[in-house]
Amino acid sequence: MIRQANMAVLKTLTYLMFAMFAMTTDSVGLIIPEIVKTFRLSLTAAGTFQYATMAGIALAGFLLGHLADRYGRKWTIMVGLTLFAAASYLFLAGTSFVFFSVLMALSGIAIGIFKTGALALIGDISRSTAEHTSIMNTV
Repeated sequence: MIRQANMAVLKTLTYLMFAMFAMTTDSVGLIIPEIVKTFRLSLTAAGTFQYATMAGIALAGFLLGHLADRYGRKWTIMVGLTLFAAASYLFLAGTSFVFFSVLMALSGIAIGIFKTGALALIGDISRSTAEHTSIMNTV
């Protein structure tokens, strides 16, 4: 059984993971005007950043959601966060719009993987439906 102090740490880390996910997807909207200027794109073309991220999240949730049950919550969260970190660092190496778009899709896939694992973890650590609802609302 997880001790109360460990449970608080686990919940805090889960909240921070979701905050990182929210900041990442929300920041795309702020980046798009710079993408338009840098690559001389239309707003529609620059919107690829948003579409790539959201498509990656959706596809990962739909196609890779079983990973948390098959390999465990910790493994799924760690793989997703590692993939997200790698994609984030690879932005330093790129200079093309296509490269950046692929990285945005990869980031979305990574978010979908760790988000699925984290949602399963929340279900596991909740002692009641009321607590589950409370945690999900906080997240």
